[in-house]
Formats: sequence, C-alpha cells, structure tokens
Amino acid sequence: MKNYIIFIILSGILLISCTEDSTEPSNSSTLKIRASIDNPLLTKSKKAGILATNVDSMRINSFRAIISSIKLNDSVEDEKKKTGPFLVGYTDKDGGYVVTEMSLPEGSYEKIKFELHKFPGNDWKPYEGDGVFGDFANEKKNTILASGTYYIKGETYPFEFESNQTENLSLKFREPLELKSGAVEEIVLELTASNLFMSGDDILPPTTEYQKEIEKNIHQSIVAVKSYTK
Repeated sequence: MKNYIIFIILSGILLISCTEDSTEPSNSSTLKIRASIDNPLLTKSKKAGILATNVDSMRINSFRAIISSIKLNDSVEDEKKKTGPFLVGYTDKDGGYVVTEMSLPEGSYEKIKFELHKFPGNDWKPYEGDGVFGDFANEKKNTILASGTYYIKGETYPFEFESNQTENLSLKFREPLELKSGAVEEIVLELTASNLFMSGDDILPPTTEYQKEIEKNIHQSIVAVKSYTK
C-alpha cells in the first residue's frame, strides 16, 4: 500500500514537471538592445538664417534617458512587453549603454515602442545613490540628462541639460526585424543629436530660453537601427 502511495505521488510530480516544461517556448530568440549616438559633434550650417543663434558648434559628452517599458509589435500587432526601468545613453568615454536583453518568440517584428517616463510617486527612492539610476532618483524626477560644451566665437560654454519631459515613442524599423528560433539579434536605439539640439541649420544652445524648443524635438531624436546577427 505504501509503495502504491509513493508511486502515485511520484507520478503526480512527474506530470506537473512535464506540464511546466511544455509551456516553455521552444521557438524563442534573443534580442539585445543597446544605445548609441550618430555623431556627438554638431557644426552650424552656413545656411543658418539671419535670426540664427550664435552657437558655432557643440560637442555632446554624455546623454542619458530613463524609460519605463519596452514593447515590440509583430506583423499582426501582437505585443511583447518588458518593464524597466531601463537606461538609454551614451558617454564619450564608455560609448553606448547596453539597455536590456529580451527573449522573444520567433517572428517578424515591425515596431518597437518605449515610454520615456519619470519615476512615479516615490518609486525613485529604492534607486537613490544607485550607480545606474541614481542621478534620476531624486525629487527632480528628470527623464533626460545631457552634458557637453558649446562654442561661440571661440568661447567655451560647458552645459548640463535636464528635462523631465515624458514621451511615448513608437519607432518603425526601416526593415522588419526577423527573429528566428535560437538566433541572437541586436538593435540600436540611436540618438540623432542634430534632431535634438538643432532647428533646421541652426544649433540650439541648451539654455532655459531654448528648453521648450529642444523638448519638442525629443520624439524625433531617437531611431531604432538593426545592428547584426550572431
């Protein structure tokens, strides 16, 4: 009788184990996401008009943005989501940050969406002093931090740009991202600095006067670029 009971228990454990294993996706692939910048040096165009600012050039030493979630949409609009926070950024010393890594079903993906959002409420407190998110974990609740230098007639002006602007960005890949079972793909969230800190042919100094104009450019300043296949 005891042996019969033990057999029933072991059979139950084996059945549960097999059931759990069967739910794991057998056709998953890995998507790595990193950040970069197209060109950290901006130069004023000779086409800049009469009302242009006096900035001749600008160098961006670092750019960081905090995002709360990443979503990918396939060709039939099924959505896969991963929550953060995540850091999108670049420094002239370290290059671009690795944002995150996701396991996704194989398929054809056409869009990536992410939410540029500040920490809600007091959710920033656990990250206070954190090596990655610490500069965003305070009462200011910034979503973007950038630093660098701009130049006017040979004079150097270091800058620290802060913004607590929030955005929901939906980026369509230039070509569908084809994920195959077992493959590793990488995409880059690339900051187009000229789209952020320029208006037409003119460089916008990152000062209070031009804060709102720069913030209006955020939605067009990041693009998603397929990198390589391993």
